[in-house]
Amino acid sequence: MSAKRSGEWGEQQTASLHLRGDGQPSTAVAYLEFVIGSRSGEMMAISGELVFGSGDDVDLRLGDSAVSTRHARLCCMPQGVFVEDLGSKFGTFVNGQRVEKQRLADRDEVGFGTRVVMRFMHAKEAEASRQEQIYQSGVRDKVTGLHNQQYFLERLEDDLSWAIRQKAPLVLLTVAVDGLSSSQEDGGDFAQDQLLSNVGLTLRASLRAEDLLARLSRGPFAVACRSIRPSIGLKVADRLRSQVAAAPVGGFGGETHITLSAGVAGLPDPRFTTSAKLLHAALQALDRATKEGNCSILAAGQKS
Repeated sequence: MSAKRSGEWGEQQTASLHLRGDGQPSTAVAYLEFVIGSRSGEMMAISGELVFGSGDDVDLRLGDSAVSTRHARLCCMPQGVFVEDLGSKFGTFVNGQRVEKQRLADRDEVGFGTRVVMRFMHAKEAEASRQEQIYQSGVRDKVTGLHNQQYFLERLEDDLSWAIRQKAPLVLLTVAVDGLSSSQEDGGDFAQDQLLSNVGLTLRASLRAEDLLARLSRGPFAVACRSIRPSIGLKVADRLRSQVAAAPVGGFGGETHITLSAGVAGLPDPRFTTSAKLLHAALQALDRATKEGNCSILAAGQKS
């Protein structure tokens, strides 16, 4: 996209923006990465002068009710890249501070209105960030942002090998939201995705920093805790259940009180010589717990 205009920042400018995908444009001097908003995750190369807003006569249209028709502009100059508010109603922000005009530095977060935030980066910094994005997309669950099953199983295998060598305890918890089917947990519905994401945040806040939390491809959450025996793992699962039940979780158009069921398995049980066997046992326990009824916790081998 390009547009010619004259402005106080110099001679007639040519606005240019390119969404990353088919290669890095040679004209790019910097990048903006959407970090909050409907286009979160996109990275945009910029050069020249760009006008942002919700109207038609802009270089980048932002579909948000708090963004003015002609909200702000960016200008790439020899002295650096500057952002200027164009008299918007809800303001333009740099790192949370409302500004009229400001030069941008690497990693500055630029906000338009109340719900659109972009991160500014020069080309070299942006490329490093893009490589990190590519890596994270391979190890993160797309709905919750937690680690995915592939990453979890690789780490679990390492933790299990360590625990066996050290003759140390290790517990694996599998946790599911009661009332969600496997097809629902696969995602695709915004309210369900929001609910699962918020549950993930609650679980993360309730665990130790060293505990490994992930979302499995079949839908449940999984937690690996070093140096904890299965008997204590049952108490950990109960604490997670209580924390989630006590906090209203966003989803399904409002706040919802939900319950969790959990399965627990771990060392020093001699049957679990591989991560696959340990995970299978924990999932079997979870399956029996969910069939028993909402808010149930069962250990591997435990009778209902």
